[in-house]
Amino acid sequence: MQDLTPQHSPYQMQGGTFQVDWPADLCSRVRAFADARVASFFHEYQSDVWKKVAAGCGAIVHESQNLDETGIARTRCVTLEPYDASAQDTAAITYLSQEKLKHYKKTVERYDVIAKVSDHCDVLRTTTKPQLLGIISTREFVDVLCNYRCRDGAFVQYASQAPQEVLDQIPVQAGAIRGRDINILTVLRQHGDNAGQCHGEQVFQTEVGGSLPKWAVKKALPQTMIDSVKMVRDMTTQFPNLQIFRQKADLFFDWAVGRK
Repeated sequence: MQDLTPQHSPYQMQGGTFQVDWPADLCSRVRAFADARVASFFHEYQSDVWKKVAAGCGAIVHESQNLDETGIARTRCVTLEPYDASAQDTAAITYLSQEKLKHYKKTVERYDVIAKVSDHCDVLRTTTKPQLLGIISTREFVDVLCNYRCRDGAFVQYASQAPQEVLDQIPVQAGAIRGRDINILTVLRQHGDNAGQCHGEQVFQTEVGGSLPKWAVKKALPQTMIDSVKMVRDMTTQFPNLQIFRQKADLFFDWAVGRK
């Protein structure tokens, strides 16, 4: 990973339903799987050709005009107006917590941390809420979520569906359909010379599963990305720095960094 260096996860959420200690060899394989995928995707998506499909909340949404071997389009959202927090603080404030669920309540039902496979990688299950008046029913995604630092100083989070040997250990929840996150990328970069603000870029490539019409997915995803920008703006307005977040947010985790 020439351009990306593993970065400690902001913290590890406690109390996940299936949280266990995994064998070291399994953790190593899962970590290597994620590191290899992000190294490839981080360069690949930057050469995509993008078409604008939506805008809102100080951000613009594009859809890739190139399809890879999966046949699933990529959707990218880039902020035009910065977030009012540093890139590092925004990465931590918007990581996994009960506080985040309050802000993401429109789309996310819960997070379950399954295992921590390295200092920079967590395996988690995200359970979503029904969308489009129930046309899109509850989905669950079991991903490896990893944190990195880019050579230019940006903070990078990457998620992809966990390897099959992990999925085989985690039964699908009753009433849910398991989707597949192919590539989920978040990049937070400082806004010019202002260290107290940052811009965000997100790229989603997701197969939602089930027998959904393509129009439903195309309609839901851009709005979901705009909603995500709004959630980040709300969180960074309420918690403009990490110190305030630690003091006032509703949290269930142990700090991995910043502990005195």
